[in-house]
Amino acid sequence: MLWMTLLNLYKHLFLNKFGKKDDGTWFAALSDLTPKAIENGINALMRMDAGSKYCEYPPSALEFRALCLSYYKELGLPTAEQAFREIETNTRISKPRYSHAAVRYVDYMLGENFFNSDDLNGMYTIFKSHYNKVCHYIKQGHQLPDVPVFVRNKPKTISATGDNAIYNIKKYLGVR
Repeated sequence: MLWMTLLNLYKHLFLNKFGKKDDGTWFAALSDLTPKAIENGINALMRMDAGSKYCEYPPSALEFRALCLSYYKELGLPTAEQAFREIETNTRISKPRYSHAAVRYVDYMLGENFFNSDDLNGMYTIFKSHYNKVCHYIKQGHQLPDVPVFVRNKPKTISATGDNAIYNIKKYLGVR
């Protein structure tokens, strides 16, 4: 379908440069992209102003890939590491804030007791698996359902434990 669209857009220029069918180069360059990203690349070509780089001459496979990848940048999805740190930070504040709906959705999916473990690496592995699936869903062009924001039951922190120990010591010593 893409090949036919590009042939229709550029006519003999595309045909002379790339042939009647892909030799595998375009497939290899674009195989990891979602249909929505490829559609975005085609739309970018169609919206080009006169005098633009690809207005008169067809892009190479890698140049077209770059046009398609702009779709992912426009989505504004944070990396898995950034999203994990964001959710981890949200466990320590009373009003969680999210940089993207995907982060909020995964936070909701994991449940309020997710960060009650001491195994940070294990939690990240689980989180990353869920987050990557949600990101793939969004990259396909789907919308996430709206989910409520909840405040996690905060696990007892070292600071709270230390404050409690100091209080007990002062009480024992009779110091206020």
